[in-house]
Amino acid sequence: MNVKSVDLSRFMSHDSSTYELPDSGVVVITGPNGAGKSSLIEGVSLALWGKTLRGTSPWRPGSAGEVSVETDIASASVSMSKTGRASLMWAPLGDAAAEAMLAGGPTIYENTTKAREALERVVGAHDVWRRSCVFSSSDASHFTLATDAERKRLLEALLGLDRFDAALDKCRSDLKQVQDTYNEALRRSASLKERVEGWQRTLANSEESLRDLTSTVDLGKLEERAARLGKMIEGAGRELAALLEKQDAARNDSRRAEQDVDEAERHLARVASGTCPTCGQDAAEVAKALAQDVAKARGVALLSRVERDKTVAEVAGQIQELEGERKELRTQREQALGELGAAQATAKQRAKIKAQSSEAERGLEDATVELAGALSAVRDSALEVTELTVCSQVLGLRGVRANVLGRALVGIEAAANAWLSKLAGGNLHLNLLSSVERKSGGSQDVIGLEVQGAGGGNGYRGASAGERRRIDVALLLALGEVAAGASGRSPGTLFVDEAFDALDSEGVSAAVTALAELSATRAVIVITHNDELAEALPAVQRIRLGT
Repeated sequence: MNVKSVDLSRFMSHDSSTYELPDSGVVVITGPNGAGKSSLIEGVSLALWGKTLRGTSPWRPGSAGEVSVETDIASASVSMSKTGRASLMWAPLGDAAAEAMLAGGPTIYENTTKAREALERVVGAHDVWRRSCVFSSSDASHFTLATDAERKRLLEALLGLDRFDAALDKCRSDLKQVQDTYNEALRRSASLKERVEGWQRTLANSEESLRDLTSTVDLGKLEERAARLGKMIEGAGRELAALLEKQDAARNDSRRAEQDVDEAERHLARVASGTCPTCGQDAAEVAKALAQDVAKARGVALLSRVERDKTVAEVAGQIQELEGERKELRTQREQALGELGAAQATAKQRAKIKAQSSEAERGLEDATVELAGALSAVRDSALEVTELTVCSQVLGLRGVRANVLGRALVGIEAAANAWLSKLAGGNLHLNLLSSVERKSGGSQDVIGLEVQGAGGGNGYRGASAGERRRIDVALLLALGEVAAGASGRSPGTLFVDEAFDALDSEGVSAAVTALAELSATRAVIVITHNDELAEALPAVQRIRLGT
């Protein structure tokens, strides 16, 4: 990303300053401490990413300020009000502008945070820009003095391998979720298998029970026989009732005849003296007539008794026969009803078992279908578990990132040694190791650094200050190339902030050669207090601040 211009207004030590920067060549910025030399870098950092390298506020308290930056891919302007309210305006340029037009033109963002996120998607990550396009004296030994583990984290960040962390976390989260789904599918399939086996047992037991309850009894015939016997009992009862009624009628007739005799004898007794007891008249004739009535009544009563005895004798035999017949019919009916009840109970039990069997068949069919689905879910989730397990291994520390990191180390080592040969001749050589040996045995996946030809065999820490600075710069340049390549962007404008100020004359000469080579394809902004370096650089533009 080429920085074309930086405009600073009431920003750090600048009241109002505008700097136009070339696409290539060396720009030398000199001046005393506090003159605002590093403000250009801070301005670019703040305008494009909303943060400074120092981590402190660049604004003047109680004063409105603004910083605007234009690059080859975007322009951005950040302003700060007197009350401390910041705002951001930005627009894509070049290819980014064409892509924005194809996507529907300018976008209005909900807030500054959303606008900042969208801008970062265009200009790239702040850390990548800082590591690949800003070399400062404070950052010069950041890689060389870091621990082996810190080097690995830094290099992973520069290569964008930290993006694997989010992917790995998502993969592991998905793996846990799928593993839970797989375990749940296993539990469900086991439960459904037990249910299927349970329905199968129920169905088998029902079939066995039905076989045990097999009967040849005809319920219809039993019901018909019981009904017929009931009607026969009813008929016998009616006949018996008729005989008893006939017997009672004969007895009643005999009783009435006896009553008529008693009545006639009472009347005769009243006039037996020949005189009416009521009026005193002669009642001989009446007595004679009443005597005849008494005789007649006694004859009728005698005949009635004879008829009664005859009827009773005849009916008694019939009654005894009917009672015996009815008793036998009742016995037969009770037997028929018992057989019918047993047959009905068996039929009811069979019906109940058949209903259970039908329910078992339906349950077995449903459970079998569900079990097939559950087993399919087990297979699918097992496949997902396998895929995500492999994915997590690929995204893990020993997966593809290890391969990328190993290849990058080869490139960084080659590039660093190439720059080191230009900065220090052929006296120094460094090796980057993808793992180091533990004192306790075994190896550790970190980035080790070995330097040959410096410090009398004691490596970087035993090297002189000039040697260390050459090694620092060579590594920074190599890391910058790799970081730019990993981000898919051209190297762009390079800011060198006092990174070469500690070099001796020989180092200055080597630095001038290296910076001149770098400036052939990109703008190199050199901020320095080293007058020898400033004068020796083939600058296309010189800026003196604080004069």
